[in-house]
Amino acid sequence: MGGWRETVGAIRRPLAPGISGREALEELVRFATLAANSHNTQAWRFALGDGAITILPDFTRRTPIVDPDDHHLFASMGAATENIVQAAPILGLSAEPRFEPDGDGRITVDLRAGETVTTPMAAAIPKRQCTRAPYDGRAVPETDLRTLSAAGRGGGVDLMLLTQRPAIDAVAALVIDGDTVQMNDPAFIDELKHWLRFSYAEALSADGLFSAASGNPVLPAPVGHALFGLFVSADSENKKYLAQIASSPGLAVFVSEQNDKAHWIAAGRAYQRFALQATALGIKHAFLNQAVEVPEVRQRLAEHLALGERRPDLIVRFGYGRGDAVVAASPGCERPGVTVSAPRQPFCRLALHRGNHPLNNWIAEMGRIYRDLTGKEPGTSVGAPERTNKGQAGGPFIGFLQAASRPLGVGQSPAAWRKRARSVIPALK
Repeated sequence: MGGWRETVGAIRRPLAPGISGREALEELVRFATLAANSHNTQAWRFALGDGAITILPDFTRRTPIVDPDDHHLFASMGAATENIVQAAPILGLSAEPRFEPDGDGRITVDLRAGETVTTPMAAAIPKRQCTRAPYDGRAVPETDLRTLSAAGRGGGVDLMLLTQRPAIDAVAALVIDGDTVQMNDPAFIDELKHWLRFSYAEALSADGLFSAASGNPVLPAPVGHALFGLFVSADSENKKYLAQIASSPGLAVFVSEQNDKAHWIAAGRAYQRFALQATALGIKHAFLNQAVEVPEVRQRLAEHLALGERRPDLIVRFGYGRGDAVVAASPGCERPGVTVSAPRQPFCRLALHRGNHPLNNWIAEMGRIYRDLTGKEPGTSVGAPERTNKGQAGGPFIGFLQAASRPLGVGQSPAAWRKRARSVIPALK
């Protein structure tokens, strides 16, 4: 974990004013990579020229299931571009992006001498993060809503701010419809799992979605992959998102005038300005893009919002973080920040007895993780006399232990797991 935190600090350190030349370009690229990007795939490459930075799409890192037309890929490039535009004045530069729609998808950002200034939005770049936790429900003041609206518009992109509960709930229903389609699609799940990073060691790869960013426990990679299918489902995800939306005082929907790469880039830039402005105002945010990622649901959303031929690009919820939350930043973009509850009390005391085994420590930790994932206390049982599994040890927690231990090569019968768990977790005795 120490190496992970050191990496986070290095990636998110502020720009140092006064640098120039190639060092300045390299530092602007570092700030560019702090921008939002789908699944944190980092599907971009950077080329440094004479007074210019070129951002090129990296199609080897595309996500064809969730993003078949590469909309999110180009929106992510737009977000990276906006970070350069906002950060350049810190180094006494002005940035002017240009995109050739008939070319290979590259964006060239020309840099020239300009005024040296650090705006609140530029200062927010290393602090911006998606906070995937419930908010405290407080309404955002009208003056701040106007500021957010101004930041999130422009370049052929409109911003719809929904702050009335009926309007929020209507879009929430479409988000849940999209989420249900995705979570029931095996190809989507396979792609998602490919980009998930369950451990601190995996998170050091600087790409992918750190599991802790969505409120899930940090686990050894083989264990995380084995348990994912047991406790992540359409139902569990729907409940989580409904609770998050219910705690959010507003939704932001970004809408492009035209459905082409240039406008997808513009939508990414508009989102990034919105996100930086929100960060500067102390407002949290997180994506809810399920309703724009499933084509049939996206069409229903467009019809609901009376958009005509315009495409809804991105959906973001926003609000204020809860006072008992602490934030730990992580490298990359879609996992730039983790909001977790205040430190927990130890869940169970280990039974220190003769013959104590390291496996007992593992069972105790699995008991805590089981409670975090399911919201239930771990339990064991034996089959009732009238059941086909009469007298056999079982129960959800035993199945959990079996699945979690399989990648570790630990073989135990259900009865052995039950006996050991009851000796380790006092509540099971």
